[in-house]
Amino acid sequence: MVRSAVEISRSRTYLAVPLRKDGALLGYLTAHRREVLPYTDKQIAVLENFAAQAVIAMENARLLTETREALEQQTATAEVLQVINSSPGNLAPVFDALLEKAVHVCEAAFGDLGIFDGEQYRWVAAHGIPDFAAYPFPLRPNGNAPLEQLTRGERLVHLADVRQPETYREFPAFKFTMDHRAVRSLLVMPLRKDGALLGAIRAYRREVRPFSDNQIALLQNSRRRRSSRWRMRTLYLVPPGQNFGHATTRQTGDCHALLPGENARRRMSTNCRGRRRIGREPFPRSRRTPARDRPVMS
Repeated sequence: MVRSAVEISRSRTYLAVPLRKDGALLGYLTAHRREVLPYTDKQIAVLENFAAQAVIAMENARLLTETREALEQQTATAEVLQVINSSPGNLAPVFDALLEKAVHVCEAAFGDLGIFDGEQYRWVAAHGIPDFAAYPFPLRPNGNAPLEQLTRGERLVHLADVRQPETYREFPAFKFTMDHRAVRSLLVMPLRKDGALLGAIRAYRREVRPFSDNQIALLQNSRRRRSSRWRMRTLYLVPPGQNFGHATTRQTGDCHALLPGENARRRMSTNCRGRRRIGREPFPRSRRTPARDRPVMS
């Protein structure tokens, strides 16, 4: 192979300088001459300087890419939180917004979200799937399919190529779904709260391209927000007419109390000793008798 490259380029003198960052090899920079003429030390130093500049440019490009991705994630998070605050008592728009942002930032082709009742999944949201209405409702996990792996406690299921594992060949329903939607890479993330499985979110790609660690972390953050929202509705049962934004969390020492808004007629507070006072108004100020009405002491 080297001989063929030399014959094609008709090189007689060859110089290669590595591109390294913290000891890791990133690439190399080469120079060729068609005559037998060794490079001088000064020329080698110049090429090494160019290699160092190339490493700096590569690092700057990486930092700019990470910064852009971080800004996109922050923007998506802010938009999702805005939907959460504007949709009290209604999970449908929250799930739709979370799924849309997760699919976009993860560079997936489409995705869906389902809730788990302990035995089967019911798909409640989808993004980029035209035949979502034809989904089988509900879906009971079985065998070694990705959803069944979540029920057994897997942290996540990441298939770089869905056609490689045995699941693709052993389960006709899974194979049909992947082939019907032309899926090649799949990421399945559970929705858990205190160890209990609440549901799952799936992200699909139509090409063999594994999801990066940053994209997986983003999807994990999205599912935490879903689980938190779900838990808040379960614990506090906020009525449809009241916004979560109207509730204020106040902290005293190590004690926390969730207080309603200013228009609430009853207030609850918790002191650091854990004692609770409900519906009490502040003590009225004591009125002092005016000096002119006081009895004169003889």
